Amino acid sequence: MGESVGIDPADGRVIALCRLLHDATLGQADADTVLAGIDQLHPAGTAGPVAAAEAVLFAFLRLRCPDARPAVQEDPAGSPEEEAGDGWACLREAAEATDGSGSLKAQSRMLTGISEALASSGHVLPALNALSSAAALLEAIGDVEGSAAVHSRLGEALLAAGSASQAQQEFARAVLVFGETGTPVDAGFLFRNVMNWGRCLSIQGDHANAEQEYRLAVHVSSQASGPATDPAEAHLLLADSLRQQDRPGEAVPEYEAALGLLRQGPERAGDRMATALMGLAACHQSTGDTAMLIGSLAEALEYLDQADTARHAAVNFTLARAHSETGSTALAAAHYREAALRYTELTDAVRAALSWWQAAAALRDLDLLREALDARLAAWEALAGSGQAPDPALVQDVALGAAHSLISAGRPAEAEAPARAAIDAARATAATVAEADAHLRLGQALQAQERFPEALDCYERARRLCPTGSLALEAQDRLGMCLLALNMFHEAGQAFARAAVEAKEAGEPGTADGLHFKAGLALVHAAPGEAEQHLRAVLVSTSAQGNPARTAAVLSALAEALVQLNRHREAEETYRCAGSTYEQIGEDEESAESLNRAADTARAHGRHEDALASYQEVIARGSEAGPKNVADSYTGSGISLYKLGRYGEAEASFRHAHALYTEDDNPGAAALCLEWIA
Repeated sequence: MGESVGIDPADGRVIALCRLLHDATLGQADADTVLAGIDQLHPAGTAGPVAAAEAVLFAFLRLRCPDARPAVQEDPAGSPEEEAGDGWACLREAAEATDGSGSLKAQSRMLTGISEALASSGHVLPALNALSSAAALLEAIGDVEGSAAVHSRLGEALLAAGSASQAQQEFARAVLVFGETGTPVDAGFLFRNVMNWGRCLSIQGDHANAEQEYRLAVHVSSQASGPATDPAEAHLLLADSLRQQDRPGEAVPEYEAALGLLRQGPERAGDRMATALMGLAACHQSTGDTAMLIGSLAEALEYLDQADTARHAAVNFTLARAHSETGSTALAAAHYREAALRYTELTDAVRAALSWWQAAAALRDLDLLREALDARLAAWEALAGSGQAPDPALVQDVALGAAHSLISAGRPAEAEAPARAAIDAARATAATVAEADAHLRLGQALQAQERFPEALDCYERARRLCPTGSLALEAQDRLGMCLLALNMFHEAGQAFARAAVEAKEAGEPGTADGLHFKAGLALVHAAPGEAEQHLRAVLVSTSAQGNPARTAAVLSALAEALVQLNRHREAEETYRCAGSTYEQIGEDEESAESLNRAADTARAHGRHEDALASYQEVIARGSEAGPKNVADSYTGSGISLYKLGRYGEAEASFRHAHALYTEDDNPGAAALCLEWIA
């Protein structure tokens, strides 16, 4: 065993002593060299397993070097026998042996004992060196079984230490020495070392050669029954090696053989049952047999230990995907949710977020919108609070989804952070459309918080990133609404008008009509002539489509534009048309309001008799017209009657209006009536 750089000084002394003892024992170092080594490697005077090992090794060195007598001493103080294993007993046995072979075997047992003591206390390197020396001694005297056993133990120690390549060599030596010498080998010993040899090859990715070792293990276990071999494990590892070589058809019967044997065993085989079922499921997955995949994984969950969080998470995620493929959306959602909870427990933020994200999609398909929102937010929270740096594409999807959901849920302040994260992630992946969408959502969040200038900037950025298409239309529409909120009516109308043209060019006439309508409303006072053009364009379309509700609303807005253009007769008639249309669809209060506006238009231009007729029509409708509209009609009637010099009738009308306004809790309008009465 080679000494590594930066080794602990105490461990280094033990390794050097093992080498010196090896050379002294096998005559590879003369007395002067051994004595010099003893003088140089004097005991450190410390306690513990290392000091105990040093003491025994020094004692054996004195035994092997006659000039360094006395060879055998009593156990030194500070080195209790339990810390050096049976080293002192082995020393006495070696000193009293009548032949060299017996003495060397005793020394080998000493080295094996101190190796175990050192390994158990964390001194791995000197422990491995001691075992290596023990094996060399036994080989020197031709002790095949003894040297094979030590090589096997050395392999196990190296494998436990993570040195698969070196461990493989030791397991190979433990097995091959029997063939080289023609010595019979115990079946259990052969099985164990062949299996370990295969494991080392598998760890190194050499699955083809590992397969050969596992096949030998299967053969050995078929020839020797009993606890010395484990045929289920041999079939299981053989199946794994075949699957790793993309040979699922050959792996399936091996997994099934392992499962058949394990089902006959005790309950403690549950973990291996789960392992075999998961391997079998992987084979079914690679061959596209989703039904068998689901069956295997569902059974694996029954055997998995609840504490095995990592495998629970992986199995649930794979099951969820399989159920999703087969249309079992409810089961998919449940397994995604379980996977997400398990990954969260493992602090694997990326997989937790991905699981929540997939769960949200499944829940949305089930119309469980509230649960889908919660899952989306859980996905965002997993990433946002992880401190990890996951794939920007995942952050983009999860953050953008969270922003959408929070805005829909009326939580714009919370939507701001994921929207900004989505922008950053989209920039990192050069995902222009996603970045535009994220700017849109940030704009929505800001607009809902009445941060209109910031929102405008977001909408303009979205337009620059995505100048055409549905996102561009939405950005232009929202930009217009934001301008309206800032009382920038002309700019808002222009924004809506531009969007209307783009919608028409994109073959979306319904969207174009809606935008023309918004443009008309925005421009009614700022540019009534332009408003008329937009509204008449919509009127033609809505009338042709037979949409009376939209027609009535457009007529009302058009009438207001005509008022602003001083085309009062047209305005009055248009208001009346709006009122009739509202009446046709049962919107009685809107119909009454339109008639009142027609009457107001006539009254404002001195046609009081015409106005009174319209007001009286609303009053006659009574409760159907709504208390406010009736009160407004009495007020309008009072003004017209006053202008006509019919003061008594006017006062009575104002008093009716005052009573209705008071009852309707409208003190401002009620006070205006009193002013007219006074």
